[in-house]
Amino acid sequence: MMDTKISRPGETPQIPGYKLHHVVGKGGMGEVYQATQLSLERMVAVKLLKGELAKDPQFVNRFEKEGAALATLRHPSIVSIVDRGNAGDTYYLVMEFVDGPSLREKMREPDFESSRALVVMLLVAKAIEYAHGRGVFHRDLKPENILFDEQAGGVPKVTDFGLAGLDESHTQQRNLTQTHVSMGTASYMAPEHARKQKVDQRADIYSAGVVLWELLSWQPIPVDGDPIERWKRAAKPHFERPSFFRSDLPDGIDPVVMRALAPDVRERYPDAQAFRAEL
Repeated sequence: MMDTKISRPGETPQIPGYKLHHVVGKGGMGEVYQATQLSLERMVAVKLLKGELAKDPQFVNRFEKEGAALATLRHPSIVSIVDRGNAGDTYYLVMEFVDGPSLREKMREPDFESSRALVVMLLVAKAIEYAHGRGVFHRDLKPENILFDEQAGGVPKVTDFGLAGLDESHTQQRNLTQTHVSMGTASYMAPEHARKQKVDQRADIYSAGVVLWELLSWQPIPVDGDPIERWKRAAKPHFERPSFFRSDLPDGIDPVVMRALAPDVRERYPDAQAFRAEL
């Protein structure tokens, strides 16, 4: 008989049908465990919703609806969701387990050149374009959320759509304002996102621009104090063009990066397809 006991605080949680091993990631919504799916004896990743969030019926409703929407995404550069559910008051998403490093780790390798960076971002842009076409925005795109699937030949895969926003035009529902968690990572947030204004697919394009800027310039994200406060004070980010730092970049790449980073959302690429086409 399957054990359905829910763990006490401090213990490894128990989810029917899965054996959780250890934490491989943490975020605003909860923890991600490497786990074994017992029925198929395969490795998976299990994301558990934080206990305090699971007590909010509105948040649980959003979590379940978004899980269902994300489960419909089938793309070679998006980490697939294979199951979702709850065991008592423990809510979870089960995703394919990607065995390789993150883009953050890859970009620190001395042989990770600009040509490779552009190929990676092309694939990421295609993945984001696909998700946007199905009404799903990521809202937390950053190097840590791009993983390399070594078993698939090093293909980059976008993960952690757990903070995703659903396009109201597709879902016919109101996006809930998140008062419990930080929706996204401040250094990669678009200005309108940091100001807690309505966001659309162009916020993801901005985040992709920040990732690309970091890949090409070999510089850490410039943060002068709190990023959200910076957006309240300034009309534009403090970014130099990537070629300011390196002279070996392809001709024409600077305008692509800087348009993606436009503080005014109306000056950015209108969608991921246009961004990808320029790349």
